[in-house]
Amino acid sequence: MTSGSTILKFAAPTAPPPLIARGDARFWRVSLALFIGGLATFGVLYCVQPMMPGFARAFSISPAAASLSLSAATGVLAVAMFWAGALSDALGRKAVMAASLAAAAATTLAASFSPDWTTLVALRGLTGLALSGVPAVAMAYLAEEMDRSAIGLAMGLYIAGNTLGGMTGRLAGAALADVMGWRGGVAMVGIFSLACASAFALALPTERQLAPKTRSAPLLPTIRVHFSDPGLRYLFVLGFLLMGALVTRYNYVGFRLAQPPFSLSQTAIGFVFAIYLIGAVSSVTVGDLAGRYGRRRVIGLAIALSGLTRREGAGERALPVLLLRGFESCGLFRRLGFRPRRVAPRGRLRRRALRARAPRCD
Repeated sequence: MTSGSTILKFAAPTAPPPLIARGDARFWRVSLALFIGGLATFGVLYCVQPMMPGFARAFSISPAAASLSLSAATGVLAVAMFWAGALSDALGRKAVMAASLAAAAATTLAASFSPDWTTLVALRGLTGLALSGVPAVAMAYLAEEMDRSAIGLAMGLYIAGNTLGGMTGRLAGAALADVMGWRGGVAMVGIFSLACASAFALALPTERQLAPKTRSAPLLPTIRVHFSDPGLRYLFVLGFLLMGALVTRYNYVGFRLAQPPFSLSQTAIGFVFAIYLIGAVSSVTVGDLAGRYGRRRVIGLAIALSGLTRREGAGERALPVLLLRGFESCGLFRRLGFRPRRVAPRGRLRRRALRARAPRCD
């Protein structure tokens, strides 16, 4: 070989990074970060629910109009989540989630200074837009980074964070609204969520499974792939109906308990949502059991528990009303704990298929 010859070197293809196994230090770090993210997300989202009777009085609006403080956020969030997943493909899972939490905290703080009802509803819509970068992207992060044996517990812990966040936001917001007015309650929830956003950004490791050169998949084909699966379509509809029913029932309970014969204060109405602790415990427990023994063996109990709440029969006593809501929360969060485990393997396969079809950039 002459001195002018060129020597070609071929690097062996590198193996993909290992998935996060259950019990690893990285597993607990990811679980803690997403727990904090869920805590902030649902605290901001649902902090206004026990304040609805107060909104109705302060702005002289109907209960249906007062519910827009929550519906505006959840409605925008539901639609924007389609684009949030595609945005995280381009910018990275962690970056999108961290920015979303910070933006949601900022819009919540701004909402506390709203001069009128229209401005408040508009800012709540922007809050939902900001929060759209957390729930779907968190599920994708876990589905891509976690080993199959770890997904059940990790999803359960994330849903528990969602549950406790919704409960904490309602409890704290309601109590502070009684002392400082609704503006003070909303502002303090915003400050709390800003602290959670900072902790989340520090704790969550950057994803390792998403290759940078494949972050250009178009949105519509990605959505079409997901909706072409009959099982996923069923899960999407089921989640919509389950959460819609639960949120509506809790809206109704707040107005019912604020009126005679109960006439509870906002603080007392906020404590009603301590029932969510039942859902937090059941989501972790059943998510773990699903990973050990299979979903089909335990999902029947969840359905039965939710079915017990379809007939009120509570009369004018507060305790039966609260017990029925507790059974419903337990059954609902048990069932929701199964949905991510069913979506995660499907999502991972579809992501690999899209990668295989995506044009290379090198």
